[in-house]
Amino acid sequence: MKNKKTIIVLLVVIVFTFFAFLVISKNIESLDIGSKPVSIVTDHSFEFKFIKEVSTNNTDNILVSPYSVKVALNMLKDGTDRESYEQINKVLGNSKTNYINNDSVQVANGIFIKDKYRNEVSNKYIDRLRKEYNSEVIIDSFKGPEKINNWVSKKTDKMIPVLLDSIDSEFVLALVNALAIDVEWEKAFVCDNTKEEDFYKADGKTIKVAMMHDYDSNGKYFETERAKGIILPYKGKKNKKLELIAILPNDDINNYIDKFDDEELKKIDKYKDVSTKISLSLPKFKYEYDLKTFKNNLENMGIKDIFVSGKANLSKMFKANNDYYVSQAIHKTYIELDEKGTKAAAASGFVISKNAAEEEEITHIEFNKPFAYIIRDKKSNEILFFGMMYEPNKWEGSNCDG
Repeated sequence: MKNKKTIIVLLVVIVFTFFAFLVISKNIESLDIGSKPVSIVTDHSFEFKFIKEVSTNNTDNILVSPYSVKVALNMLKDGTDRESYEQINKVLGNSKTNYINNDSVQVANGIFIKDKYRNEVSNKYIDRLRKEYNSEVIIDSFKGPEKINNWVSKKTDKMIPVLLDSIDSEFVLALVNALAIDVEWEKAFVCDNTKEEDFYKADGKTIKVAMMHDYDSNGKYFETERAKGIILPYKGKKNKKLELIAILPNDDINNYIDKFDDEELKKIDKYKDVSTKISLSLPKFKYEYDLKTFKNNLENMGIKDIFVSGKANLSKMFKANNDYYVSQAIHKTYIELDEKGTKAAAASGFVISKNAAEEEEITHIEFNKPFAYIIRDKKSNEILFFGMMYEPNKWEGSNCDG
């Protein structure tokens, strides 16, 4: 009887251990290197807001990375307080930043601190960036932007070789997010099928492009009331694949993007493909993009105070809030899409500077023409002498000793 009870207890322990192992394994699989749970983003309010802001009345190629911007903004937000915090938080809304657990995606964060100001930066803030964003901390004299640019170039596989053209003399620190992908199509395009074909621009002009063709595509075709398109998968591990969603609006693309939201994205994802065969034509393209209006875009969205000396509140970033502010906001991207796959990179950065101490104003006055003068008693305020000088003595050399 005793042996029987022992066996039952052992079986219970084994079963419990087995299920505990399954639960732990599942949790470990859902974590990234920063031990952050990866959940499905269902609210893209920030992303769509940002996309609409940067694409308003646009007629040229654009390429932005809402994810990169969102990460960089969150890093910045963690160093702000009061109105500066509220403005960023309101713009970000309910959009959550997940750490991407995908071997095809390279994400890096860095905080670059000028050694002169290291002791002014909050240790608590640095520790938070290390813990929450896995940020690298680089301390240097930073007489130029080379070290920051080299870091970005390395993290983006040289697709973005230069993030900053220069840094000003009051540079204190920079917050940078870098993102890069280099993925192959699950089914590559056959190079021999790529042909020179017409491409019709929004202004009515026609240009010749290199058009790739797949006469039996493995992509998922979709249609909504406002557009049609295809979802093309890239190679990757199960549930960790990247994909391209190519959208062809029924009417003007700017009108389409202006109303693009989560509901439209849900319609794309839920569309039931009834096609038996898909013939796809997709142009090759490669370009780099510099969002030169990044600072203005953020201001238009409601993030304003951080850019104004005297208004920016970066008190959680520094030990004392001595008039630090964001002097530069940078967002650059690169993409190359061809028969084999897609390479793309993005870098977002914020440069924090310190308002230079105002020099005491100096007033220069030269008595080089006739003037009046008074000699008075300071205590009684009595005027002892009053004079008018029309012609001082002529110079005859110094009569000082030595």
